[in-house]
Amino acid sequence: LAASDTAGFVIGTRYRGGSHHAPLARKALSLGANGASRLLLPMGISEYTTSFRVFSPDAMRAVTSARLSFRGYAFFIECLEVVHQAGITLAEVPIDFVDRIGGTSKIPRSQILLSMEALARLSVRRATRSIPDSLRRTDSDQAVVKNERGHENTE
Repeated sequence: LAASDTAGFVIGTRYRGGSHHAPLARKALSLGANGASRLLLPMGISEYTTSFRVFSPDAMRAVTSARLSFRGYAFFIECLEVVHQAGITLAEVPIDFVDRIGGTSKIPRSQILLSMEALARLSVRRATRSIPDSLRRTDSDQAVVKNERGHENTE
């Protein structure tokens, strides 16, 4: 909790000073999900998928006032994006992640697919936000293109 003195959002990480004690398939899934997240939604952290999180009141207000689109595990990645876009300082603390001793994984394949879709949508949303308004095309800004006969078509 000490990290929350200087950051508005803190997440536990298995990758920067932490550890991940789990079967190879589980490690591969986590590495893949976090790698894709770092690539598509870079925000200076190594861990996107753990639920070991501390929210400041400002970070919690950012999340609760946002119009969230996703549920399940995808919600966790969307929360990170909301906090990041709100300008909240993010920090990581190392955790030792030990896989459960009994039972099976609690994440169904359908949630993995939904999380992949959410990551792609959040990435596109971020990319389109970064396009200056002067370069955005609106419905009234239809491009006029002449076809091979010289007739105008709109795109």
